[in-house]
This record gives sequence, C-alpha cells and structure tokens, in this order.
Amino acid sequence: MVSVELPCDPNETNSSSCTSLSQPQPQFYSVNIEFGYVCDDTKYIKLSISYQMIGIIVGSILFGQLSDSFGRKWVSMLIKSLDLLMYNSRRAVALFFTGGETAIFLVFLVENLPKKDRMWINMVISWSPNIAVFACLAYFCENWRTLAIAIGVITLLAIPLSLFIHESPRWLIQKGKTDEAHEVIKKLVTFNNGPKISDDVVSDVISKENAAAAISAGKTNFYVYHLFCTAQLTIYTLIFSFSYISTSIVNYGIFFNMAKLPGSVYANNIFIGLTRWIANSSVGFIDYKLKCFGRKPLHIISGGIIVIAVIIALSIIQLEKSEEYANVMRISVLTISIMTSHLYIGNNISSNELFPTPIRNAAFSFLQVVNRTGVAIAPQLFLLGAYWIAAPYLAMLLLVGTDLALYQIFIPESKGRPLKDSMPPVEERFFSKKFKTTSDENKYPKDEKKCAMESCV
Repeated sequence: MVSVELPCDPNETNSSSCTSLSQPQPQFYSVNIEFGYVCDDTKYIKLSISYQMIGIIVGSILFGQLSDSFGRKWVSMLIKSLDLLMYNSRRAVALFFTGGETAIFLVFLVENLPKKDRMWINMVISWSPNIAVFACLAYFCENWRTLAIAIGVITLLAIPLSLFIHESPRWLIQKGKTDEAHEVIKKLVTFNNGPKISDDVVSDVISKENAAAAISAGKTNFYVYHLFCTAQLTIYTLIFSFSYISTSIVNYGIFFNMAKLPGSVYANNIFIGLTRWIANSSVGFIDYKLKCFGRKPLHIISGGIIVIAVIIALSIIQLEKSEEYANVMRISVLTISIMTSHLYIGNNISSNELFPTPIRNAAFSFLQVVNRTGVAIAPQLFLLGAYWIAAPYLAMLLLVGTDLALYQIFIPESKGRPLKDSMPPVEERFFSKKFKTTSDENKYPKDEKKCAMESCV
C-alpha cells in the first residue's frame, strides 16, 4: 500500500500524539485530510459542516415559499447546482439549493402520485438506497474533488429529465390556472392507464377541487403562527419538532463520524443503505397488511431498538472494550442509524395526517426547518467525547428516550383517520380576538367538501 504522511489516528484527541506518522493510505481523501485538519483540528471541520447546513435551513424556507407562489416544477429545476471551488462557501450555496429541493420534493411527489401508490413508492424509492450508491461512487472516486464532480454531473442529468414532468395539478387549480390543470389531469390519467374520461368530467373535478379549497380556507390566509393557535396544535408542533431534531442529531451525528467505526467506511455505508431499504420495504408491507400496526407502534419499536443499541455502545466504550468487541460496537452503531429511518418516515406520515389541510404545508415546511437545524447541530455531537468518552452516546440515549416518552404520551394514533379539512373553530384559537376570521363553511353543500381529484389522479 502507498504510504502517506498522516498526523494521527482521527479518533485521537490528545494533541501530543499528533506527530507525523507513516500510515497506510486512507480509505478516502476527504477535505480534512487534504487541508491538514486532523486530531484536535478536526473540530474546525465539524464547525464547517454546521455552517454549511445553515444553507439548507435558509433554502428550505425560501424555496418552500417560492414553490407555493411559482409552482413546484420550475422552482425545482432551478435548484440543480455544482460545487468545486471555495469549498465552504460554495458548499453552503449548494446546500441552500438542496434545502429548497427537499422542501419541495415530498409535496410535489405526493401531489403527482396516485393515492394508492404513494406509500409503497415512498418506502421503496427513498433516500436509503442512495446511501449505498453514494458509497460505491465514493469508492471509485477516491477523493472528495472527484466525488464532487461526479455528483455534479449526475445532478445535471436530472435537469433534462425534469422537463418531462408536469406541474402539480393541485397548485394549478389553487392559482386559477384551470386550462393548464385540465390538460395536466388528462395527461396524468392517460399515463397512469386510467379510464378514458370526458372533458366535462375533468371540468367537474376542477370545480369541486376549487369548492373544497374555498371551504377549507374561507377568507382566511394561514401562516406559521397558526401552528400554535390552539393547545392541541401547539403540542403537535412542539413534540414533532423535538422528534425531528433529536432524530437528526443522532442520525447525522453518526454519519458525520462514520470514519471512527471499525471496518471499511464504504462497507458500513452500503450496509446502512441496503439494510434501510429492506427494512423500509418490510415496514411498508406490514403497514399495508396489519391494521393494528400504526404510527405509534412503529415509533416505539424503532426508538426502543435505538435505545438498546445506544446502551450497548455506551457500555462497551465506558468499559474500554472497544477493541475486544469491535464487531458488536460496529453493529450497534449501524443499527442506530438504520432505525432512525423509520422515525423519519413515521414522523412524516403522522404529522401530515394530524395537521389540518389549511396549515399542512406550513407545518411541513416548519418541521423541515427544525429537522435541518438538527442536521446543523449533529457534527458537534461527538465533540462531547473530549469531556467524557461516552458522552455522545449518553446524549443520544437522553434524546431518543425523551422523544419516545413525549411521542407516546401526547401524539395520538393517526392511521386510518380521515384527514382534517378545516381549522379548529375561531373561539378555540388563542389568537381569535386579535385575528378573528370569517368562514364560508356553510356556503357549499357538504358533498362538495370532498375533492374529486383522487378519482382522476
């Protein structure tokens, strides 16, 4: 193997051991190796990652609003980026657009998929397989610069593919672009091998969709502060926020410290990606077959497994048996990352089922901002090891344990419940005196409250 000059083992925190040692070629020439940030100096790389994540947070807010104003399709196409020079600043800019892409992606996907196919597609075609693909790509690229170029080229390929997708018909209807919506609905029905429908049927669908939207909103515009307009909505918002931020700190804390695990960093990531994909597919099948397996059982089982894995890892580290039980340590840490995928999926589904239609998008955007805040904090998690070697895992245990308790106490089971189409009555809202609203709820017949869009798409 080629010998290179590396200051020390990345796990070392003692600066006295950071002397020039001849070591085998590293698995991957990362940014910190190229620029000489090793040992105690790796903390600057962790801070760098946190600063870059701020771009995702800002991008989620900005592009979420832009997609509501200008549509999902064209805003999504604008977000493809490539970063090569001025690593930190350009990565922050790239992640700014990435944050916008993630804020739009789920809503755009749900609005364009047939109802019966939404769950299994989200389970099977998810982020998890990409982790394995990314690890394989990194293996062949060998260094971060080549990897950045490869990712940029792959991302550029998505732009021409985006030309073949349709704008969200729901957004077109909300914006009064009924002619475009009419055309898109007919194309989607044809593409999905649906029954041949007449123009009158499509027009009727669009008119009912407009009526349902009017019933939901009345004359009121709803904003982020309406997530806190009642005690129940406030509890939902706070509990889901804590769940998202704690899950992200645990999950990305492990990802950003993957090099500290025994074994190949490539093999570890491939294992996580493939195992997550298999587990997600299995959960999707179980959820489809068993009515009793809802969101809360998924959360408690996944969180419980994480707690057990964290306790095992913490015990091994505290007893200084990391070398003796290296494989057990490796499996425990990888299990933590694998099971966080279920917490994300459960939170995504449950939050969308519990928040009423008028503020569902606002709730999703707000929770994504909180989620990305957890990602920004995550790189600092293992810096706690400088004070106590097992401190990062104790922090994980406290975060996940608290999340489990709060979720089980305050979040109701939402599986099988109809979605709420209207906000709580004005008299129940905290802001009712200051922000009193008018509703057109009685203007339309009850049978027009249901959208007919699902019959076509």
